[in-house]
Amino acid sequence: MKNLKIKIILLFALCGYLSSCKKDDEQKYVYFPETLYLTQITNLTPVRLFTKNREITNADTITRFIKNETNFNLQNQAIDASETMVFESKSLAQLGNPKQAYNLNSDFATTKTEFIFFSQKQYPVNPQDLAFLLLKFKAPLIANGVAPNITYTTKDVRVANGNYLDLNFGALSYKIKQLNGTQSGTTYNQPINIDAKALVQLQTTDTLALQYFIYNYKVK
Repeated sequence: MKNLKIKIILLFALCGYLSSCKKDDEQKYVYFPETLYLTQITNLTPVRLFTKNREITNADTITRFIKNETNFNLQNQAIDASETMVFESKSLAQLGNPKQAYNLNSDFATTKTEFIFFSQKQYPVNPQDLAFLLLKFKAPLIANGVAPNITYTTKDVRVANGNYLDLNFGALSYKIKQLNGTQSGTTYNQPINIDAKALVQLQTTDTLALQYFIYNYKVK
């Protein structure tokens, strides 16, 4: 009876070991440096157009406003096969074009699959700019100079979800037309909702177009 119990225990142990080996075989390992390639751009929302206190839904008006803007309807554009990002290590990545160094800081992540990258460089920023107010994550501002001539710099923040081999960047394309000029671009630092606090900053002469995307990067 004793020998039977021992055999049963050994049988369970062997089954557990084989199951563990199978999982290890199925798991993909990360070998740094790891290069991920842009494989897909998916639009999550249509282009939305805002002025002070209201949203414009007329399709012709929206089309005219974003005419000649290449950062909208990106899902219709051909994927650049050479577009990559590189994980140099678990905490260092090269992002953008041209590539720049970003530190990965998991202390700011809200989930285990969330990656938050902080650029190593500081960039000039106007804290009152609508493009800055739209960002979900913001690095600390550094004030330079003496009042009333104070300027600010901050680190670029990019946010993604996934793992070291398959990563999705939430992206926001925007165009802002104001009295003092027009600016447009794409940020990689967004949830799939629009911050009402940013929209209330719109003035009567302002117009804002927004569209959300997912950029998927994978290893080959």
